Parts: sequence; C-alpha cells; structure tokens
Amino acid sequence: MGSIVFSIFALVFALIGLVPLLGIFNWIAIILAFVALISGIVGAAVGNRRGACVVGILISVIVLCVAVIRLVLGGGIL
Repeated sequence: MGSIVFSIFALVFALIGLVPLLGIFNWIAIILAFVALISGIVGAAVGNRRGACVVGILISVIVLCVAVIRLVLGGGIL
C-alpha cells in the first residue's frame, strides 16, 4: 500500500515539474519514485497485497520515465 502512496506523491511532483521553470520538482519526483519502486518490489516479494504493489511499481516506473525525459529536455533544472 505504501508504494501506491509514494507513487501518487511522485506523480503529483512530476506533473508540477512539467510546468516551465518548476523542473526542480522532477528531482523530488525521481527520489519518491525510487522509494515507491523499492517499496513495491519488497512488498511484492513478501506477498502483501501483490496487486497494489504491482500498481505502485507501474506508476513509479512511468513517473521515473516522465521525470527523467523532462530533465533531459530541460537541461537538468528547468
């Protein structure tokens, strides 16, 4: 369950980071997405709510891709 919460927080920060001159939020989104990814993998391995863990993993991977692409296009900060 924690992976979904961290993934949603990361998604919110990534969406804010899409706004020009607010790209610094993408760095926060990347950190939160990594935490969600690790949390989801550990949760899926233990077997607690496997479906929720898979959803958290998928959302965090999507957020990671969007945030990294946005940082590459914006030059790292913008």
